[in-house]
Amino acid sequence: MAEGERPLLALDQVNIAYGESLILRDVNLTVPRGKIACLLGRNGVGKTTTLKSIVGILRPTKGSVIFDGANVNRWATEKRAKRGIGYVPQGRDIFSSLTVRENLVVGLEARTTSNGNSTSFEDIYDLFPVLKTMLSRLGGDLSGGQQQQLAIARALLGEPQLLLLDEPTEGIQPSVIKEIEGAITRLKEKGTVSILLVEQYLEFAWRLSDIYYVMEKGAIVSYGETKDLDATTVKEHLTV
Repeated sequence: MAEGERPLLALDQVNIAYGESLILRDVNLTVPRGKIACLLGRNGVGKTTTLKSIVGILRPTKGSVIFDGANVNRWATEKRAKRGIGYVPQGRDIFSSLTVRENLVVGLEARTTSNGNSTSFEDIYDLFPVLKTMLSRLGGDLSGGQQQQLAIARALLGEPQLLLLDEPTEGIQPSVIKEIEGAITRLKEKGTVSILLVEQYLEFAWRLSDIYYVMEKGAIVSYGETKDLDATTVKEHLTV
């Protein structure tokens, strides 16, 4: 594979275990540069565990996490963040006792001087206009949808090469889902950040992603271009 074709992220035969229980089983997954990949599956199949293996919260018992050409298995979470991995966990995880402005400033800590693209606060307000009107409000006083926008904005201020989004539409009103979809679409059009999206809302993932992976019992059971995701696969692995 030529240098220009090398994916930004590659999971190679990754296993993750909690004690005696094997949660991820020989997971192979790639995220091409400038593309959006979605990881689909029912609750409890290992999707969040996959994201945690990428950010370094969990370490593989077998296999490798390759980011930007480097094996990051032994890297601390902070080092991965500074190398360019942004993470928005399920439940947002914003600082409820800090203002919106203070939450955004926290995102700057992940920046490195080597990042080529400069993301300004105005860029963030352009993506999420509601945040500019709420800078002095406490994070805990925001609605769920506003907190999700804040969490994504905070991660983007770290100027990640790769953005991991875990269930960004969960518990959010439809109007805000449309706003988040619009922001992700604009990021995709710019092509400066790759995204790995874990999502239960199939239509949302379908509209945004270029490639898909379906997980069942900790293993990838189907993958391909999202435009080729067929009804049979959806019915077999994704419907409840």
